[in-house]
Amino acid sequence: MCGNERSSECGGTPRRPRCTGLCTREPASFTRLLRQLSLHAGLVDDAYQDLPCSKIDALLEQLRDVTDGGHRALVFSQFTGFLGKVRSRLDADEVPYCYLDGKTRDRAAVLRRFKDGSAPVFLISLKAGGFGLNLTEAD
Repeated sequence: MCGNERSSECGGTPRRPRCTGLCTREPASFTRLLRQLSLHAGLVDDAYQDLPCSKIDALLEQLRDVTDGGHRALVFSQFTGFLGKVRSRLDADEVPYCYLDGKTRDRAAVLRRFKDGSAPVFLISLKAGGFGLNLTEAD
């Protein structure tokens, strides 16, 4: 039994859907799942990869305002999958950006590119950005 009294051995009934398994997850895992879902459904289920995302739409609109005004911006996220979706949109809109996550090979070159003004947007994963990073160039 999944612990969800509404389901019948996770098989559901004609009136109730099949158990999703969400009720058996650890609270921290469940919270992480909900946080990802609030960003984009495709982060939780590959079947939804192509859904439009109003959060990314709003972010891109704000980034356009920032960069059109001659300013630069840092965008942090715990979820590199979400940053990947933002990267795809920035590429499609031809907005130059820098990207830093735990897999970045030449961290110094990426930092230098942002610091010298080559790209107005810097996408940073929280883990990679929390280690030895001092950026004062963004306003």
